[in-house]
Amino acid sequence: TTITVHPLPIVDAGSDVSIKLGETTLLNATGTNGSYSWTPPLWLTCPLCPSTNSTPEETITYTVTVVDSNGCIASDQL
Repeated sequence: TTITVHPLPIVDAGSDVSIKLGETTLLNATGTNGSYSWTPPLWLTCPLCPSTNSTPEETITYTVTVVDSNGCIASDQL
């Protein structure tokens, strides 16, 4: 029997951002190739893209999650 251990995926949501009400900021996750999703999806232009614009109406913490081709999961917050 062969057991293959795959490395964990890597994801970086970037640095925390401060903006004024009504402004838009680019959220740009980098890391392992895979399926990306941002939660909560509030005020995002593309919650399933590695890069998305946010125009939040209040202070919010976003979590970006990546699932790689092996089904392994990693996440980061900003």
